[in-house]
Amino acid sequence: MARNRSGSSRIPASCNGVLGYKPPFGRNPLPYEATFDPYMHYGPLTRTVDDMVLIQNVISGVSVEDIFSLRDDYRIPTEPEDITGWKIAYSVDLGYFQVDDEVRHALLDTVETLRGLGCDVEEVELGWTEQAFDAWATVNASRGSAARKIGDVERWRDDVSDYVLDWLDKGSSVSGSDLADALEYHVEMYRSLGPVLERNRVFLCPTNAIPSVPAERSPLDLDWMINGEKVRPKIGEAWFMTYPFNVLSQLPVLSAPIGRATTGVPIGAQLVGRSYDDASVMALAAALERTLPRSDWPSVI
Repeated sequence: MARNRSGSSRIPASCNGVLGYKPPFGRNPLPYEATFDPYMHYGPLTRTVDDMVLIQNVISGVSVEDIFSLRDDYRIPTEPEDITGWKIAYSVDLGYFQVDDEVRHALLDTVETLRGLGCDVEEVELGWTEQAFDAWATVNASRGSAARKIGDVERWRDDVSDYVLDWLDKGSSVSGSDLADALEYHVEMYRSLGPVLERNRVFLCPTNAIPSVPAERSPLDLDWMINGEKVRPKIGEAWFMTYPFNVLSQLPVLSAPIGRATTGVPIGAQLVGRSYDDASVMALAAALERTLPRSDWPSVI
């Protein structure tokens, strides 16, 4: 189980060749202290789709601790729907990410696999820009600003990581106008993606823009390359393509393995469903699980 704020189950799932799920906001209850954070989700990591469905059906539901927890008795079917004839949309870069060539090729191979399974797959342009990063970072930083007012933050400043301190310090400069602009861009993002999801059962994109990063790399180190080109600062800081879907928190998003880089490191794709339609992303993942080479699926890792 992992908390999702920027993709905390999907990012490691992609890097480790397993499944990681961000349920739609309210599906899995949160404890009191996280209740009013719409970016926060509890979601599982599993090796198989069957296990994902099993655990989701156990942990979802209403809780007295979470005012947003959904009261409907929703259960993901244990027998997934046949995806033949489904319409599926995809984007390699969400309009603004620099994406490693191996990740790009793995996603395009998956698109061809889905066409072979009888799906009608279309590439779409969302019109998103790096303003999506700004909107996400602003809302996250505004919460950091609140945390920074706790006296213990200053008391333990020398023992807190530089990345966390950077996040908290940025929060001190967020204004009400900044926050309003960020929330308005949230609206613009869904104004673009919403109609795509109405035409298609699922939207597909990479989980991470690169297969992996060195374990010792600091998140504040922005001096690195993708495909031989220096990364733009906002991509260097957030190379994971997960945070746009924390912004759109009512959408279910599952990261599933789709292949491996030449280094042997797994590559994942995000399966994004319509609001509160958990079953469709699970059905698509189940179809991929049956189709992809076993060496690319987590049951053998």
